[in-house]
Amino acid sequence: RKNANANGTAAATAAVATARRALEMSPTEYSLRALGWALAFSGDYQTLEAELSARETTLTPVLRYALAHARAAQGRRAEALRMLDAMAKNAPDDEARRDVRLVRAQLFAGDGDAAGVWAEAKALLFVDPRRAGLLAPYLAWLGDLEHARNVLGRIIGLKRPTMRSMALPA
Repeated sequence: RKNANANGTAAATAAVATARRALEMSPTEYSLRALGWALAFSGDYQTLEAELSARETTLTPVLRYALAHARAAQGRRAEALRMLDAMAKNAPDDEARRDVRLVRAQLFAGDGDAAGVWAEAKALLFVDPRRAGLLAPYLAWLGDLEHARNVLGRIIGLKRPTMRSMALPA
């Protein structure tokens, strides 16, 4: 096991170094994403935040989500959620607002907040039932099997929920 951990650490370090070289050679969003993934997988959220914060004004939504994740992973969940709230407020369309809901739900899942995940899933069921289905495993993992079944039941038939159908007994 000790050797496996050493190999994993060496691989993560090599991945970060390779991604940095790629970004230097070709400073594109794709290369920055690669560096972001390598830093996240290595667990170096402080460096990930520094890299993305330095470019914050030019980041695409996907890289802004990664920045929010880096902040949340360092224990600054409220800051990450405020950042996502601002993104939702300034979102150019419904698709962008939908994506923010998915990322918010993932942050809530990381906090063990089943109610937060359910709130996001419920809102998504009205605009994109298939994407809401992505949140069912989080709900199940958090022990909220009733709502996980509810989400899956809605997407199996791809029926859009109504306000009446979403009212569950307390």
